[in-house]
Amino acid sequence: MTDFSSLFNSLSTLDYVVAVVSIIALFPAIRLLYLYKERRIAEYFLYSMVFVLVGFTGITDILSRATNDLIFWILTNSFKNMVYFVILLHVVRLNYTTLSRYLAILGVIWYSIIQFLLFFWKPLPTRESGIGAGLKTTAGVVIYSDSQTLIADLYQFFVAVLFMYSFAVIKLSNPNKRINLALRLYQFAAGILLLMTAAELVEYTGLFSIEGAYLIVIVLIILAVDIWTIPEAVLLASINIEGLLILSYTGLPLAKIRYDTFHLSVGATFVAGFISMIQNSVLELMTEETALEKIQFKKDTILISEQKGITFILFASHETPLVKASLEEFKRLFFDKYGKELTKIIKSGELIEDTEISLLMEKAFPYTVGRKSMQWDI
Repeated sequence: MTDFSSLFNSLSTLDYVVAVVSIIALFPAIRLLYLYKERRIAEYFLYSMVFVLVGFTGITDILSRATNDLIFWILTNSFKNMVYFVILLHVVRLNYTTLSRYLAILGVIWYSIIQFLLFFWKPLPTRESGIGAGLKTTAGVVIYSDSQTLIADLYQFFVAVLFMYSFAVIKLSNPNKRINLALRLYQFAAGILLLMTAAELVEYTGLFSIEGAYLIVIVLIILAVDIWTIPEAVLLASINIEGLLILSYTGLPLAKIRYDTFHLSVGATFVAGFISMIQNSVLELMTEETALEKIQFKKDTILISEQKGITFILFASHETPLVKASLEEFKRLFFDKYGKELTKIIKSGELIEDTEISLLMEKAFPYTVGRKSMQWDI
């Protein structure tokens, strides 16, 4: 093993660029971890882990070249695989459909096989096209690591395609300039990731090339600025939020908002009475007191959540972990803003203005940004 005291003397231009990659990755990671601590939405944590793992990948990549130690090479590839695995989890949580759940199962199995094989690689005699590591079977057959790397390259390309698709299908109607710019930057970064993984499939050139490292620096700078200035864009998804109804402890509407895709043509008070009737029917059928949390229709889902006597009824295209987390974030924002005034508002019988609720919706549900709100009669 190379003496670590001479490490810096052996660093190449590529090593310095990769070191810059690792440093830049810290900034979005710190910002996202802070947001996760504040809002407890898992997507912030998952996305932060992408950048943390990118930093670890860069550090171990430098050490693998400087020391020629196989363990650093294994860790480098392992961290890189983890980056794509976390991206896969993020994509699935943003688009939690039946198909995405099956793709997630496939991705977990695929990832497990790659990591399992990786940690059994041993040093092998080098060959002209090999890198001196791989598996040697009991029958004496040598499988070099550049052959097995194809499995990982295919996996990374598979995740990159899903990542690109998840942003390509997002359609924002009349978005504000900040969110629209954020979406375009994410689409650009996803496109670069897809091109890089495709290039590795065509011709394997090692984990980092100098050109690839420069590309990663550019993408990371874009994402770092994007996340630091518009962090809510991390939650952009193709989910369709149709409306929100907030009921006071009296069962009457306290606030309401509906968007242009809302299917129901009845008034908010009628919807409130309908939901209450279903809740009471469920309680009568249950042997134990259980709160009704979801009503599922063919194309729509109604999520129901209660806190401090206030009932929040969310109308969405489908239920995802992100939608549930966003609803919890909305409740937190709602009570922060109106908690001390709720009793006074309820006694007055007045509704909270739609424009005020719309602002809270944009913060907790950034995928509603730019949606056209419609008049919803009482």
